Amino acid sequence: MHEVLGLLSRQQDASKALFTIQRAAQLVFVGATRPTHLLAFAAHWTRAAPHI
Repeated sequence: MHEVLGLLSRQQDASKALFTIQRAAQLVFVGATRPTHLLAFAAHWTRAAPHI
């Protein structure tokens, strides 16, 4: 998940990422756009801090 955080925070170019990371980012996007009431996203603070 921490590889996808750079793509989600737009700090990395998605076209230059590995194919598996691109697919993971697509799955995260699909999962994040489906909820209608509540979405929770959890990440360990040491991995998320550089992207905040």
